[in-house]
Order: sequence, then structure tokens, then C-alpha cells
Amino acid sequence: QDGVGTIWLQGLEAGNLAVDLPVIMQDVVLPAAGIALDAGNDALVQIAAFSAFAKSGNHSLSALRFQANIDPFAPAADAALLDQGLDYLACADAADRPAGLFRAQGWHWHNRGMTAVQELAYNLASLTEILRHAAARNLNLADVASRLSASLALPADLFDGIAKCRALRHCWGGVIAALGLDPDRHRLFIQAAVSLRMFSLADREVNMLRTTTALLGGAIGGADQLSAHPHDCLTGGDAMGRRLARMQQHLLIEESGLSRSLDPAGGAGFIEARTNQLAVAAWDLFRQIEADGGALAAHHAGRFAAWAKTAAGQRHAKLAAGDLTLVGVNLVRRAAAKTPPRILLLQYQAMPVPQLAKLRALFAIGGMQPVHMQLDDASGKAVDTARPDLLVLLDCEFDQLDAALLSALSGLRHEGKAMTAARLLDAAAPLDLLADIVG
Repeated sequence: QDGVGTIWLQGLEAGNLAVDLPVIMQDVVLPAAGIALDAGNDALVQIAAFSAFAKSGNHSLSALRFQANIDPFAPAADAALLDQGLDYLACADAADRPAGLFRAQGWHWHNRGMTAVQELAYNLASLTEILRHAAARNLNLADVASRLSASLALPADLFDGIAKCRALRHCWGGVIAALGLDPDRHRLFIQAAVSLRMFSLADREVNMLRTTTALLGGAIGGADQLSAHPHDCLTGGDAMGRRLARMQQHLLIEESGLSRSLDPAGGAGFIEARTNQLAVAAWDLFRQIEADGGALAAHHAGRFAAWAKTAAGQRHAKLAAGDLTLVGVNLVRRAAAKTPPRILLLQYQAMPVPQLAKLRALFAIGGMQPVHMQLDDASGKAVDTARPDLLVLLDCEFDQLDAALLSALSGLRHEGKAMTAARLLDAAAPLDLLADIVG
């Protein structure tokens, strides 16, 4: 409906699925629509709930375009998901086995900072770890391989996006061949999703141009599924922004006809060279991960998170120094473009609340660095110095603020620019959209 091909379900509460799913899926024709879960550590619970819901309509998971997308090594993921997922595959009835059970979510790590080489190596190492554990359980590797997929982030660099998709498919062929399987019969399903770390608040309309270029890279690179986000998702998004994001994908598929070619970039010398260069670098890093114990060991040691943090810091430094350019941000910036809003986080307790790290990471994605104060240190003068455009109360309410603070913040409260952390975290996009990135 309205250009939607696949429904992406995230943020579902495991305890309410029996009630929520019939409401959410009320107008969805299951055989016609793809369903993709992004359930994190609740994946197995949600798979069981969705299986029961499908059976209530005389459907089975195996007959639907259902992708469970379990990633045991994603940010904040419990590595126990690996064994749980394989146990499910071994014990579930054939009708309850989804076509897409595991997915290496390189897209998540890209948004946290990983480079293209690191992202590809992560995907390869994660998929290999799953196959290794499946072999240890004497599961049919051909069947397991057919239920694996990967996600990649599409940057604004057209050729980088093309090369990433083609390099991953090339390297996956090497993994499959090493198992004695036919790479042509066990092609990896690749979801290519537009990078969120390239989005800008300063000149959000330019995000449409970045998205179109990124999607073009995924289409030419041979991705099986394209995913885009509204150009205004960092400021909440609206129906028109979401429609434009969908139409960008349909234009490339239906009007441009890129899906009708098996390999649009095949034979182009520059792209072949760039693909090979990226594939070799990713394969070398993948071998290093394997030599150090594999993806499971890297996950437990925090190496993936460390890579992402280091790479993100280097990227931010280049952006600040002008060595990395973003159109509309530090190059050809529109005179009337708004700067990111100033945000004040107020906290009562001395210990950080659980939401603090999540809020900081979410704001950082939008280029915002909030000021954080405890109530004991906050004063009317301090608030005047911070000059916030938005106030977030982390673990306190307005009635806990003294008169001086209330006076300094009265304008924000009356204009609806003050809220609690719970309200902010439950708000519409971008926070619902981006919450998966920070776990």
C-alpha cells in the first residue's frame, strides 16, 4: 500500500505481543507484504508470537516473506542469541522456520562509526561464526546458509556503495566455496540501507540528494533489498518525507529499470578495481578476526565496539577540520540553515540514569551535543549561560525545581520545549527510528 513493500517492526514489547500484533497487522495482507523484525534480544519471543499470529490466519512463517533478523553480535546484543537461534532452527517444525533467520547487521555498526572495511569484515565474521556453530551441531549447512542475510550501509559516495555490495557478495562466495557449497545456489540476501550518519540537521533537504545517490549505489551494486529513511527523520519526519523516501526506491527500481540487470556495474574497470581493493582489505581483516577467535570472541572482548568508537572519533575530527566535507553542513551551507538546537539535560541523582547514554548517542547522531547538569549544580545563571532550546528532565519533575530554575526555564515550559526523558524516548522518529543504533 502506498509503495510499501516490507514492514519493519521494531520496539515491540514482548509481553504485549498477543494483543499488539493483531492491531498492528490489522490491514496487512500477510502473503503480499514482507515482514522484517528488529527485535534485539527478544527475537525468539517475537518469532514465536508472530508464528502464533500467522497460524491464526492459516499462514506459516515458512510460507511468508518473514525475516527474523537475529544478530547475536549487534550492539548491545546477547551472544546467547546464537545458540538460541540455532536451537530454534533445529527443533522448530518446518512450517515455523523463517526463510531469513539470522542477519549480520553491518548497518548498525556503520552508524556507530565503523569503516566500510570493518563493516564488511564484521558481516563476514558474524556469518562465519553462525555457520561454525551450526556445523558443531551437525546441522545442514546448506539449509543454514540459505537462512542467512546481511545488511550494509549505503553512503553518499556512489562508487563506495556499489563496491561494498559487490565486495560482500564476492567475499561471501569465498566462504561458501570453502564449505564445499555452490556460491551461485547460495547467494547472500543483502539489505542495503541508507546510512544515517550522513544525515544533516543543518540543511535537511540535502539529505534527499544523499539518499538518492546512496540508493543508486545499492541498486547498481546488486542489493536484494533497498531501505531508505525520510530526509527529515532527524527532526521527527512527516508523511510526505516518508512517501518521498519510498518513491526514491520505486523510481530506481521501476522507472530506471536497474533491477532488470544482473550486474549493471560488471566490466567497468574503475568499479571492478575498487570492488577488488575493498574485498581484499575486508578479507584480510576478516582473517584477522578469525585468527583472534572469531566474531564471538571479538564481541565478548568489545573489539567491534572499540573499532566503531575509534573510527567515529577519527571521522568527527576530519569533519571538524574540514578534511571531510558534507554539503550543506561545512560546504555550500545555506545561509538560512538552522544550527542544531542547544539541549540541556537536567538530572537529580548523582549516578547516571539508564537513559543518559542512549540520549547522548541519539543526539550525537543528529550532530547535537547536549549540556548535562545535576540539579545541585544548576542555577538560574548556569541555565542562562547554557541558553537551551530544549530541556530534558532525566529523572526529575518540574515540582522538584527551585524558583530560580523555574523562572529561567519558564519560556521553554510554556512553549512546549521541555519534556521528561521518558516522553522523549517514547516520542516519534527520530528516536524510535534510531533507538536500535544505540541498543
